[in-house]
Amino acid sequence: MTGPRIGMSSPVDVAFVREASRVEQARRIGTALRNVCRMPGVRVDAARLVISELAGNAVVHGQGTTVGFRIRRLVDGQVRLEINDHSPSATPEPQTAAPDAEGGRGLWLVDALVAELNGTWGFSADGTVAWCVFPVLGP
Repeated sequence: MTGPRIGMSSPVDVAFVREASRVEQARRIGTALRNVCRMPGVRVDAARLVISELAGNAVVHGQGTTVGFRIRRLVDGQVRLEINDHSPSATPEPQTAAPDAEGGRGLWLVDALVAELNGTWGFSADGTVAWCVFPVLGP
């Protein structure tokens, strides 16, 4: 089986220092979906929130010094986002957080937003990369 075919002429591929203050940088870079991929604004907003949650998890739970962020437009009209924390780990699962907990809802939110975008998401086998794939245009 071959991997997805890349169709974007200028993919986004950056790394940022693993610091909480850099999550906003990843979210801003996600705005490239509007310009480079010609994605409608409402879908960009949902995708930026997915990026924010996955990048935030990489900052909090990763152990490397940097976090990688990649956007690719696939030839089948879909977009693939990847966040790489360079820290092999067990594959996380969405959890139910206590009502008064300050965290613990991020993956649940990712799951809901990616479903709203009519996409799929998951983690690499070694837990270093969180990814999602969804259509540029809505259903």
